[in-house]
Amino acid sequence: MNDPVYVFIASRRTTPTRTRVLWQVEREDAKRLCSDSRTATSNHMLCWTAQPGVPEEDWTWVEDNGMYDQVLSDLGIETNEWAMA
Repeated sequence: MNDPVYVFIASRRTTPTRTRVLWQVEREDAKRLCSDSRTATSNHMLCWTAQPGVPEEDWTWVEDNGMYDQVLSDLGIETNEWAMA
């Protein structure tokens, strides 16, 4: 299955963890991206979900600041920002 899913930032300082969605990508791309060691630190990590909940209630889009541009490029992943905005 390679349906679109949402990549979000899970952080120690944010509750709930799904509130900050960065991109919509294909499921297989999300698996590769979120398992890459460059997308996690001791304070945050990228995760993905197929069911993010209700927009603006459970989560919101956040602007991509380019922090993961090199990882996305290395993995050949194209993102879809603001897909449902």
